[in-house]
Amino acid sequence: RNLTATEEAAEIGQAASSWSDRRIRAVWPDTIESAGTSQEGYFLCAALAGLASGVLPHQGLTRVTLSGFSSVRRTVEKFNRTQLDAMAGSGVWIVTQSQEGAIFNRQAITTASYDDINQREEMVTRNVDSISFRFKEWFEPFIGITNVTPTVLTRIGTEVSNLTNLLKTESATDNLGGQLIDATVVELRRHLTLRDRIVVKLNLTIPYALNNIEVHLAI
Repeated sequence: RNLTATEEAAEIGQAASSWSDRRIRAVWPDTIESAGTSQEGYFLCAALAGLASGVLPHQGLTRVTLSGFSSVRRTVEKFNRTQLDAMAGSGVWIVTQSQEGAIFNRQAITTASYDDINQREEMVTRNVDSISFRFKEWFEPFIGITNVTPTVLTRIGTEVSNLTNLLKTESATDNLGGQLIDATVVELRRHLTLRDRIVVKLNLTIPYALNNIEVHLAI
């Protein structure tokens, strides 16, 4: 069918939202140019993956420029702002271009619910995953060589505090702060049925990307 731009934007948004998963990104445009050569969109996806791996875990990618490409005609010439907004609201990660020619991420989002910032923001998943791996590595020395005892529970509680304090400052910058703002231990106990297991539950306060600034002027 010959769809209008509005209809096509709706179709693209529907395809993205059908995934509905914070670990899946649907990227637009579907083709991108590099020095006049048109390339398939998976080259763009690979570039975005590389970009994400090259920044701090709590660095958002919204408005971050992307090197290696020269034109995103399928974004800037095909859709207007309203149509792009509709696509983004359905979970489409859009790469666009400024009037000066810079290629950049319009908003770094996942295909999960746009209304839930913990699901929507790509950086949140990347940061919390990084924190999860740090906890796994941090507790590795306990596995197999200690027993489930009150003494070990106390030691693990101390290590939880040590790591959360480290995550607040270790990768902190003036613009980003740390990976973690705060953490509260909700549970630290033996597992109720699995006798070789200790349960640690934390409530995390994490940083979020600054996507908007409201200025209210009253006279």
